[in-house]
Formats: sequence, structure tokens, C-alpha cells
Amino acid sequence: TLMLNCTYVNNQLDGQYTLYYSDGVIDFEGIYVKDLKDGFWRFFEEDGSLKLEVEYDNGILLTTIDEER
Repeated sequence: TLMLNCTYVNNQLDGQYTLYYSDGVIDFEGIYVKDLKDGFWRFFEEDGSLKLEVEYDNGILLTTIDEER
């Protein structure tokens, strides 16, 4: 079972978006601004270690950092 914490404003995702594994560890997290990904998004392994980090600007992917390399 996954758990999700997010906020909608005027039927659009807006604010912190966090998805959790069933044990409460964060699967991934980031920020939405008016339904578009913005800023840094972080993706984690089930043990909580950082797997991947990506950066968005107004929905456009800017960079990807693969922590497994």
C-alpha cells in the first residue's frame, strides 16, 4: 500500500507532493506549481537512500543526477 500527501488548489496540484512506501519511507517527493513540477524532485530506495534527483523549472526537466553511478 502506498500513501500520498499532496495539495490541490483550483483542481491543480500545487505545493509539496510526497509518495510513501507502505512502511512510511519516502518513495519520492517534490513540488508542484499550478500542476507543473518545479524545483528538485528526489527519488529514494526502499531503504531510504537517495536513488535519483531531478530538477524541473515550470514543468521542464533541467537536470538529472543518478546517485547510483
